[in-house]
Amino acid sequence: MPAKKLSLQELANSSATQTTDCPYTNSLSIRPEHLQSSNVNKRKQNNNEFDENESAQFFYDAEHIKKMNEINERAMNEKKRKIEAAKQKELEPCWFCLGGSKVERHYIVSVGDKAYLAYAKGAINRDHLLIIPIDHVQSTIHADEKLMEDIQKYKKALAKYYKSRNKCVLFYERNFKTKHMQIQVLALPIDKSYLLKDSFLSIAKEQDVYLNEIPQFTNLKQVLNQNQPFYLLELPAEDNDNNNDDGDHVFDKYLCEIRHNFPINFGRYVFLEIIIYVPLIFLTDVKILFIENMKIFQRFFKPQVIS
Repeated sequence: MPAKKLSLQELANSSATQTTDCPYTNSLSIRPEHLQSSNVNKRKQNNNEFDENESAQFFYDAEHIKKMNEINERAMNEKKRKIEAAKQKELEPCWFCLGGSKVERHYIVSVGDKAYLAYAKGAINRDHLLIIPIDHVQSTIHADEKLMEDIQKYKKALAKYYKSRNKCVLFYERNFKTKHMQIQVLALPIDKSYLLKDSFLSIAKEQDVYLNEIPQFTNLKQVLNQNQPFYLLELPAEDNDNNNDDGDHVFDKYLCEIRHNFPINFGRYVFLEIIIYVPLIFLTDVKILFIENMKIFQRFFKPQVIS
């Protein structure tokens, strides 16, 4: 008789020769007697194991669900704490807003209509300055036309000032991990100016910083969106004695669109590779240098220069 026509009981009690045990006996409601005892023992053993560690179950384990809820609650609380901390930080007074309570006014050299010039607190050398918007502006992309005009006046005056002292000047702005626009101003002797371009480009290549040269009068607002971090470098041009037909200094501009990470101290690092820098001497004489240079800068930057 074909096996498909036999009942489960008949199949279980079958004594036919040349047959193998049914591989699905565990799922059958009726099993051979010689398997029933072993299966019962296995079930008892498994039940004992589950009794010893009930938390091994997942879907219906109340203890496991409770632990998961606690973990999720802790994660949510941590997220809320970080959001609140970020909001609180935004409400804190800005270090660079001229009307803020945290601005250190004794570093200020000159104040214009929309921007001011200040001595850098962590100055690399005695010629390290900052051009900073008076109001809270994040970067060049967010600056209005009047602010940019004021900044250009400062750049022109600084280039003229340093040239009178046989030095060349460079500017750079890093719109990355900063909330208030700062244009770094650095100067070095003219006899070392030839090192600037090669040093910046070679070290940029070593640190995976992609500096692309852009036209002098490029409007960054047309090139970048407002949320795009960037690094803008302006180096004195090598041709025409750094002057154009109007007598203004000409600068070569290099732009890096920051996509992932960026070495925050890139500009400082390159500059220190060029100049002779002795930290101990500078730190010892920093107060004297600060007072001397403040007097020089304040004499040079008279109101008519930036108005």
